[in-house]
Amino acid sequence: SDRSQTRGRHCAYVACVVSDSTLYVFEGIDDATGEPLMQRVDDQEATVRNRLNVYHQQTMPLVTFYTDLSMHENAAPVFASIDGLGRLDAVQSRIIGILG
Repeated sequence: SDRSQTRGRHCAYVACVVSDSTLYVFEGIDDATGEPLMQRVDDQEATVRNRLNVYHQQTMPLVTFYTDLSMHENAAPVFASIDGLGRLDAVQSRIIGILG
C-alpha cells in the first residue's frame, strides 16, 4: 500500500514507522510497546493531495514566471533550483554555492 496512507507513530515516539513493512507483528501496533500507532493528520492522503494541489496552483506558476524572466531580461533576477534532499550541511552548501 501507499506509504502516505500507512505511516504511523506511537504517541510517545518521534520516529515514524511504515505499517506495511515486515517489522510489524501486528498491524497498527508498536512492536516494542504493544501500544497503538496513530496516523498524523499531515500524513493522510487528503492532506498530501491538498499540498500538491496548492503547489501546482500557487508555487509552480511562480517557478515558471521567474525561470522565464531570468532567461529573457538583462537585469532579471537569477532563478536557481537546488536539490533539497539530504543532510542539512549538504543542502546549505548547495544554496551557498548558488548564491556565490
